[in-house]
Parts: sequence; C-alpha cells; structure tokens
Amino acid sequence: MALGALIRADGDGGDRCGEGIAGQGAAATARLADTFTQRFQVRFDECARNGGARASAILRYVVETAFSHSAAVGYPLSWYFSHGLFWLIRRVRLRLDESIGYGAALDVTTRVVGARRFWARRENLVHDPYGRSVGGATMDWIFTDDAGRPNRIPDAMERAFPVTPARTPPERMDVDDPPGHPTPSLCVVPAHDIDPRGHANNAAYLDLFEDALASLGLDPQKRPVVYELEYLKPVVAGDTLARFVWEMPSGAAMIARVADGTAVVRACRHSAVSSERA
Repeated sequence: MALGALIRADGDGGDRCGEGIAGQGAAATARLADTFTQRFQVRFDECARNGGARASAILRYVVETAFSHSAAVGYPLSWYFSHGLFWLIRRVRLRLDESIGYGAALDVTTRVVGARRFWARRENLVHDPYGRSVGGATMDWIFTDDAGRPNRIPDAMERAFPVTPARTPPERMDVDDPPGHPTPSLCVVPAHDIDPRGHANNAAYLDLFEDALASLGLDPQKRPVVYELEYLKPVVAGDTLARFVWEMPSGAAMIARVADGTAVVRACRHSAVSSERA
C-alpha cells in the first residue's frame, strides 16, 4: 500500500518546505548541528502515473534538506555565492523501500558523518512523521571553487559540523561500458533542468534514467529499489547527451556521454534486499 494511503495532507503534514520538526524552527535546530530534519509533502506534479512519488522527487527533498541544514548553522546559499565556493554532489546511493503516494508527509533527517579535506559524506533518513523509515540516502559531496576545482573545507565550516575525520575514502561506482555496441538515445539538456549553479540538476539524471527503463521492460516505479549515481562532469543547457541503458543481472545501468565521448554520469538500479531497510 502506498504511504500516501495512510498519511495524507492534514494537520500532521507540515509545510511543503517545512521548518524544523516539532515546531523547533531553524534556530532551535541549529543548536543540534549534528542532525537536521525537514518536512515535505508530496505534490501532484511529483508523482508518476501510479500516483507514487518519482525517485527524483525524493532525491530533491534530500538535497534541499542538506541546503537547509547548512543555512541553519550559518551557511546559506548566499554565503556560497558571495565566497565563490560550492558543494557539488559526487555520488548518491538512494534507497526507496516502498511507494510514497500523493499528499504524503515525509521527514528527511540529515547528518554529516565524515569529512576530509574537500570531501564530506551525509547520511539521510527518509521517514514518516511517526518515525517509520521508508527510505534513505548516502551522499558524497565535494567542496569546490567557482571553477569547479576541489577546495579545502574552511576550518570554521568544519567546526560548524562536528564530526570525526572520515576513515573511509570516497567510493567509485563499478559500472563498465555497455556490452556490445548499442546505439544510444540522444537527448538535449533542457533549460528547465538547470540549477542556480548553471548546471543540470542532479535529480534530472534520475528522470533521464527512469525514462529509458520502459524500453527494457522495467517498471521505474517498482519498489523496493536502490539507485546509485556517480556524477563525473557537469553539463549545461543545450548540451547533447548520448544515453546508453542496458540490463544487468541485478537490474539496469546507464552511462550518459557528451559529444566528445566523455562520460558525465554513471548510474545503476537494482532491487533492495530486506536487510537494507532501517
């Protein structure tokens, strides 16, 4: 049963881009810098034909919660633009345990679990207002300058997110080139997928992936599922992407390349196992 059938938009639903949970607000949440929780309500336009939220919608909630956490401890988006410094997502592992229906209220709780030089990792729990887990995401972020080059995390920012130095280095996806010599599908990056940094939004690649799954006879709304994405190179509006999608024993994979053959994103999708659920 979709979560939306159990939890609808009512007094427990909160605002669309809500404040800290339990009415705490950003100021109170900022005192707990290790965690931050934000509430969302699934919109009609974020749902697929079956009425369930698309994976890209959940990923957008997770990213928005990270931005809000940063702002709550003194680093709003305006700070990044004024300093010419930015966090870019390098890798995502998104787990969706069940279909989440239109109108459902969802809480996303985020925390920084490790940092090293110019890299940080966030763990994110997606749960209903009663604390029941319905998904989660692990995200690796890279701190960069305005040109996209890695930049050391400022000491003051490290102190704002009190975590121990990471022992585990950033991981890389093990997705090889597509088998054989398939003909790619071509798509042009639309302007509406560009974010404030001028690059294609990270969640747009999930839509690009799911749009191709039907050609493989796969249902993009099947749950439970795990998506993994590795972002290799940003693209801008008007770039043409060659999208290769193929089946694997555990699910499906995708590589998208720009005109010179450079890979810009790798992704895979496979069924989640019960032990992965929180």
